[in-house]
Amino acid sequence: MASWSDRHWAGRSNPWCVTTRLAAALALIWAVGTIRDLGLYALVPIGLCLFFIIINPFIFTAPKDDSKWATKSVLGQRAWRGTPRRWDWPTLYRILSGTIYFAGLVASLEGMLVEGLLLGLVALAFKLGYLDWMAKYYLAQKTA
Repeated sequence: MASWSDRHWAGRSNPWCVTTRLAAALALIWAVGTIRDLGLYALVPIGLCLFFIIINPFIFTAPKDDSKWATKSVLGQRAWRGTPRRWDWPTLYRILSGTIYFAGLVASLEGMLVEGLLLGLVALAFKLGYLDWMAKYYLAQKTA
């Protein structure tokens, strides 16, 4: 019987899961930007985005193989988590992605939706860079 962690990682490694989670992160910036227009009703799109982000790994099944880039990147993340923590490019990309994304959320909350979405796109670029490192790490581990 697969553990909860195995099921979680299996769903996360589905390319559709990766793609929709990245899109949902940008949608969350937009949803936060609706607070000034919708007031408390903005909690609906914000809640829907957060709910989707949380359940996303569980609604997708494990991919049939590891041929897709997105699958390799998630499997690389899983393998990477088992290594000792260190400062390197992937770690820097992760930190930059999260920090810039947070700045995008704050900008959106402050009513600067365009700026928030642009920061979200920059954060997405760093996230994709990180995922690319993880895909390469997975391939290196697989061939070793």
